[in-house]
Amino acid sequence: RTATVPPSYLSSCGGPPTMASIAPEKCQSVAVASQFGLCMLDACRSNKWKRFDRTEEMQFRVLIMKWWEDYDEDDILVCIIELRDTQQRFLAGWSRKRLDLSHQLLDPIGESSISRGIWGIPLPATFTPDSISILTSPLSSLAKDKKL
Repeated sequence: RTATVPPSYLSSCGGPPTMASIAPEKCQSVAVASQFGLCMLDACRSNKWKRFDRTEEMQFRVLIMKWWEDYDEDDILVCIIELRDTQQRFLAGWSRKRLDLSHQLLDPIGESSISRGIWGIPLPATFTPDSISILTSPLSSLAKDKKL
């Protein structure tokens, strides 16, 4: 199967993609980021692209991203994003199933679900990412070992 990045995303988000990430083991999740926002493809379920609404998309850019596969039977896109207006950086995460600010998954420690940080976990102003690594979930490793 092939899938093309939606032309509407390319025309509204600052041009061609600047980075992409494919879930490495099963290749069922794809994310593409341009100058603003990001979009993702869930090749496992619908083979349709998901994207933020235009207002949300224009508020941030992705600095780095990587898929965390098979977390609780889902793939999670883990990103470091930067807000356009303040240059504040956050560690953020989205399921391949839902892509909007109300479904951002990473909360600052001690935040309730009512006052949760919409952008994710704030990072220090001096933090400059050049790579991101994700450890395999211990539960996923145990499940794989049991299947052997």
